[in-house]
Amino acid sequence: MNAKRNHDGCMTRPNHEPDRRTEMKLGLFLATAATVVLIMAGCKGSLNDHSDGISRLPRLAPAPTINIEGDIVTWNPIEGAAGYILLIDGNRRADIEAEWESFNLASLGFEEAGDYAITLVAQGFPGRTANSEPSNSVTYTVEKPRDGIPHLPAPKIDIAPGSSLLKWNPVSDAIGYILRVDGIERPDIEITADATELNLAHLDFVSGCIITLVAIGVDGVSLNSHPSNRVVYEIWPDGIEITQFIATMDRGTEHKFDATVSPDKAPQNGVKWSVAGDGAVTITQNGLLAIPAGVRIDTELTITAATTLPTGAKHVEASVIVKVTGPEPTEFAISPTSAEMEQGKSLQFTASLNGPLGFDDRVKWSVSPTNAGASITENGFLILDDYASGTFTVTAESEGYPDRRSTASVTVIGSGALVIIPLILSSPGVYGVIQAGQKKSLAM
Repeated sequence: MNAKRNHDGCMTRPNHEPDRRTEMKLGLFLATAATVVLIMAGCKGSLNDHSDGISRLPRLAPAPTINIEGDIVTWNPIEGAAGYILLIDGNRRADIEAEWESFNLASLGFEEAGDYAITLVAQGFPGRTANSEPSNSVTYTVEKPRDGIPHLPAPKIDIAPGSSLLKWNPVSDAIGYILRVDGIERPDIEITADATELNLAHLDFVSGCIITLVAIGVDGVSLNSHPSNRVVYEIWPDGIEITQFIATMDRGTEHKFDATVSPDKAPQNGVKWSVAGDGAVTITQNGLLAIPAGVRIDTELTITAATTLPTGAKHVEASVIVKVTGPEPTEFAISPTSAEMEQGKSLQFTASLNGPLGFDDRVKWSVSPTNAGASITENGFLILDDYASGTFTVTAESEGYPDRRSTASVTVIGSGALVIIPLILSSPGVYGVIQAGQKKSLAM
């Protein structure tokens, strides 16, 4: 075989004489590389997909947000997740059921001390959704273990909605329990080893605090457990009382009502106010009642305060009655008090009401007898038709004080007069006589 050196000093084979062994090796290499690519494509996205390498399924969103306290990592539940994948330093370490919202990392049995990066992925349903993006990363620090001394298992705690009774499963070999409130230990609350429940009603807890429990181990035999799952203690209202109550209110005034929810540890800001009795009366959600000047005297208003927090709590409400009062007019008069009017004419009447500030000055007008040729508008404008006759009574009545009224007399002048109307008939010299205010048809 002839060979020559290239400019780098390497041996090369003449182009006109191909090496069959080299071609075989090259073909084997390409086949192997293709197989590797296919295998990698089949494995690609094992945390994000369920079938082929490139998922066309919608991804679960948002990604979980995780927190860590001691050995316990917690997260917000992701709607539609089939479960969760726990990753440590990017490697899959545990599959977690969908209904879980916390995980005890100590259960994984870390063999070496050090800092570990923890992330979480929400699992999608095969064929329907792809896995979520990884969560934020938190650091879990493993200290050098005390050789041969295990942790007690963490208790499982529960509290029913609206209840103050905390319950848990007993932990074998525990010599007692430590209560934590919002992450702070409460050594002043002593819980014995045989206890499986604790009434929180008589303790100084506020509504919405987070409760966890730790089982106490035996020195030299077992270590304290990791914190239990977390529960939220909500104090539900069981009563409400309206305070700053007054039985009467003048029109044109305002008053601030208050409400006290019991027990006193329940949320005091979840009160809804309402008023019934007159659509013009309003009350704000701070309990400020406003009565306009136009509301009728003696109107009874029902003021109601009802609890609204938390969702699911029983409905608790209280109501009081407020009677509307107000200054009355000292003078009520109509003008003019009498008048003479011709048929087909009109006349404006007025009513004057005088009194302290805030009285009701609305007036309702009427005329009688009705359907006799006279009408009056809501503003006191009297109209006679062309055939009105006799005497009419105009009445002005106070809307706020129905017992206050004033009247005027109107006489129609010219009523009853005889009018001689010449008629053009077939017989000359015949006349018809028609009385004013009457209509007649004459048959010829």
